[in-house]
Amino acid sequence: MVKYIMKRLGMGLVTMFFLITITFFLTRIMPGSPFETENITPTMLAAMEENYGLDKPIDQQYLMYIKELLHGNLGVSYKKTGVSVNRLISTGFPVTLKLGLISFAVALVIGIMIGIWMSVTRKNSVRGGLLTASTLFISVPNFVLAIVLMLFFGVKLNWLPVLWTGSFKSYILPVTALAVYPIAEISRLVHSSFSEAINQDFVVMANSKGLGKARVHLVHILKNALIPLVTVAGPMIAFQITGSFVVENIFTIPGIGKEFVNSVNNRDYTVIMGLTIFVGGIIIIANLLSDISCALVDPRIKLDKSK
Repeated sequence: MVKYIMKRLGMGLVTMFFLITITFFLTRIMPGSPFETENITPTMLAAMEENYGLDKPIDQQYLMYIKELLHGNLGVSYKKTGVSVNRLISTGFPVTLKLGLISFAVALVIGIMIGIWMSVTRKNSVRGGLLTASTLFISVPNFVLAIVLMLFFGVKLNWLPVLWTGSFKSYILPVTALAVYPIAEISRLVHSSFSEAINQDFVVMANSKGLGKARVHLVHILKNALIPLVTVAGPMIAFQITGSFVVENIFTIPGIGKEFVNSVNNRDYTVIMGLTIFVGGIIIIANLLSDISCALVDPRIKLDKSK
């Protein structure tokens, strides 16, 4: 187990190194300057870039950034004077995390229920309709759905707020926009694994013992059908947390998504780098935990040297 975890962790560190390096050089080759405005003179621009070390060669800037990063310092925002990137993350991430976890929990419950429904129903029309709907919603980006929900339920019907207030109602539209895709993905996955498990020998034996249908479905079949879901749960949670950036910006949610979109528009290099590293770390950790969980719950996966 220790070797398995260390190998996965090593792969994650290598991935993080390449992510940091590629993102750093991509931000530096962006056209323009983070301090460039209509009212600033070339002399003032040069002075500000010198103050932040942007006048140095790009390789020196990279080494300076890595040195600060190793000390846990993600830098200071170029646009928000005196505000550190660490502070931006600590302020905005709890909101993003709460939104992502709620949407994942909603998607998990509804997706499993729909997946079981598709597997046990005897009506081909119902099964076909649910499969068609799941295929359709997998193809719809969450930001498109967010705009449609905002226009219909917020503007036309005026049932729900379109701007963030922190109230329960203000969670409904963004959570719905974020949950639709994973609902469709989970339902298709559960349907496939549930339909396969329902024909296994242990199910036949359970039925022959006279066990109730609900117990057979929920205890014996579902327990085995959810194993493939464990494999994708980690990446899916990471996606729910990090994939809400545009949706947060649409609903003016004060999470790290809004900060990330603004930093790209403003060419705020340190904020772009800090949020990219933070989000990359979440994805790497989520994938690591998913691999370990999958290996623990599925006896067919061996944590030996070949892994």
